[in-house]
Amino acid sequence: MEIIEQKIKRCIKDFKSYTPVLFNGKYKLDANENSYEIPVFIKKKILRKILNIPLNRYPDPETKELKRILSKKLKVNKDMIFLGNGSDEIIFYLSQTFLEKGDTVIIPVPTFEMYKIISKINDAKVIEIPLTKNFDLDDKNIIKYAKITKAKFIFIAYPNNPTGNCFSKDKIINILKNTDAIVIIDEAYFEFSGKTFIKYLKKFKNLIILRTFSKAFSIAALRVGYMIANKEIVKVVNKVKLPYNVNSVSQLFAKEVLLNERYLKHNIQKIIFEREKLFEKISKKFFVVKSDSNFLFLKILDNKKAKKIFKKNKISIRFFQSGYAKDFIRITVGKNKENKLVLDILNKL
Repeated sequence: MEIIEQKIKRCIKDFKSYTPVLFNGKYKLDANENSYEIPVFIKKKILRKILNIPLNRYPDPETKELKRILSKKLKVNKDMIFLGNGSDEIIFYLSQTFLEKGDTVIIPVPTFEMYKIISKINDAKVIEIPLTKNFDLDDKNIIKYAKITKAKFIFIAYPNNPTGNCFSKDKIINILKNTDAIVIIDEAYFEFSGKTFIKYLKKFKNLIILRTFSKAFSIAALRVGYMIANKEIVKVVNKVKLPYNVNSVSQLFAKEVLLNERYLKHNIQKIIFEREKLFEKISKKFFVVKSDSNFLFLKILDNKKAKKIFKKNKISIRFFQSGYAKDFIRITVGKNKENKLVLDILNKL
C-alpha cells in the first residue's frame, strides 16, 4: 500500500471524497431538485421511444439532434454548444483543458462546492472571495486578485447556490470587462430566474455559460448538462471529451422534455408561486435571502434544535455548520403540502 501512496498525486493525498448527503426521510428538500416529476404522459411517450433504441450500439458521440434542438431554442450556432454528463463533467473537462499545476481559480463564497473541488483535483490554487454583506459579488476584489494572480477561471453561479439570489449584472459585466480570466457563469437555475448572459457571448470571448436539465426539466437522475460558449472554446474542450459521454437514454429524455417544454412550465410557475409565498412568510421571523431560484437560504439561531425537529418530521433539508454559510439552512421549494410542513416547523423555532 505504501508503494501506491507514493504514486498518488500530491494534490489528491489529503483530499477528502465529496459525498452528497444521503436522503433520510419522507420529504426530500435538500438538493434543489424539481419537486415535480415530468408529466406521466410525456414519460410514457418517451418510454415507448426507448423500445426503438438499439442498446447494443453506442450513443451519438456528437449529440447532434440534441444540439440542433438547443441551437434553435437558444438562437445560437450549434458549434457553440457542448453536452456533458451533467454540468459537473463539463466543469471537469474545462479544468482539464485549461488548468495547469499552480494556476489560479477565483470563486466567490459561499457557492457551489464542485467549483473548488474540481479545481483542486486539477492541481489549481483556489482563491475564495467572500460575498458582500448583502450577498452580492465583491467585484473589486475579484478583479484585483484576478490581475495579481493571472487567474485562469472565475466561477459565478447565477443565481447563486446556496444563497439563491442573482448577483448584480453590472458587477458581472465589470468583471468580464476588466479581467483576462475565463468567466464561467453557471445558470443552472435560469428557468426560475429568467435572467441570462447569453446575449453577451458575442461581446465577451472569455465568457462561458453552463445550464442543466437537472432542475427545471426534472431529469436529475439522467445527468445532462450543457455549455454555451464561443466555438473556439467548444472546439478545444472537445479535445479532452471522452467519447459517448452522454448515453442514448439521457439524450432521448433531454430532447423530449425540450420539445414538450410548454407542459413543464406549469410546474416551474407553481414552484415560483410557492417560493414567493414561503419567502413572505419566513421573512417575518427569519433573515432570508430573496431568491431567484427554487430554494431559500435563511439564518436560524439554533441549528441543533432545527436539525432535530426536521429529522423528527422526516424532512430532509441542507444544514451548513461551518464556513461562510455557517448557521444557515437551505430549503428546496417543495409542493404546497411540503411547504406547509416546513413553515409549521420554522414557527416552532
